[in-house]
Amino acid sequence: MKNRRLINDLAAGASVTLPVLALDRLTKVWAEQSLTGAPDIIPGVIGLRLARNTGVAFSMFSGARAITAAFTSAVLLGIIVYLFCEKRPSVLGHTGRAGLWFFVAGGLGNLYDRLAYGYVVDMLEFRFMNFAVFNVADISVCLGAALAALGYILAERARARTKNSQKGI
Repeated sequence: MKNRRLINDLAAGASVTLPVLALDRLTKVWAEQSLTGAPDIIPGVIGLRLARNTGVAFSMFSGARAITAAFTSAVLLGIIVYLFCEKRPSVLGHTGRAGLWFFVAGGLGNLYDRLAYGYVVDMLEFRFMNFAVFNVADISVCLGAALAALGYILAERARARTKNSQKGI
């Protein structure tokens, strides 16, 4: 039974993590090798601009490579351990667990850049507002956090409904 759950967890993690990592790497390599200027994808909405971020979100902690890499590694390791060791996977439900895998995938994508290059490659930019330049890994981290929160909320509602139905409410 334990081996089956481990295999299922590995398959779930790989089905999210590997495609995100592949797309993240491909877009970053393309941006580094080919992106010149700042072309629009959707004029006035989203464009492309190569940026090298030595910090974390919004360039916070710029230049603190060792600290940000260590912190990111610790957070990702904690999430992975949780995903493999949590005895009650219903705490987050399937949606929340998928969200954590998206978070891990994005975190690994940016951690790779930070360790390999000393900076994270960003290339996507909103043109209609003043916002940070970002990448596929950043999208994955944000999507993952949102899905994890949604999964938790949905799982809590389901537990409350079950509890109330057992009480006859």
